[in-house]
Amino acid sequence: MNHGSYEPHTYANENIPIIYHKRTIIGEWEYYMHWHENIEIIFVTSGVLKVRLDDTTYYAGENETVIINSSVMHDFSAAEKSVEYDCLIIDKGFCEQYGFFIDEMHIEEIVREYEFFDINNKIKYLLTEKPAYFEADVTSCLLNILILLFRSHISKSEAYNKNK
Repeated sequence: MNHGSYEPHTYANENIPIIYHKRTIIGEWEYYMHWHENIEIIFVTSGVLKVRLDDTTYYAGENETVIINSSVMHDFSAAEKSVEYDCLIIDKGFCEQYGFFIDEMHIEEIVREYEFFDINNKIKYLLTEKPAYFEADVTSCLLNILILLFRSHISKSEAYNKNK
């Protein structure tokens, strides 16, 4: 298993088992190396994010999405002076409830698909404004993200192994 800090997650609303926040990293600040069983999706909104996933370093720029698969050690830092991103962590149990077994599949680490940003902006609006039926609407958005990831962004080696 991973050697690092396990990051436990708690949810503000048990009907929507997610963590969602906006973060800005300025300068040399770096988040500690950690892991969790949930899937984490990072939407880079400005700057360049440096992400270490296990032993590999990736760089994601504006309008790119970083996928942190279940149980992967990771940390973040700004690759430039600053970086801004939205972070969405989706509960493993929620994913499994709908047939998305995130610990059995490997999703590509960097995704360049504008549809993710549209869905992210809708989630941000729903969580801020809380219109009628917002919980069902957020659930729909989460399922749309998972469907897009599992249909189009499973790593090639994983897809090959599943088709054997």
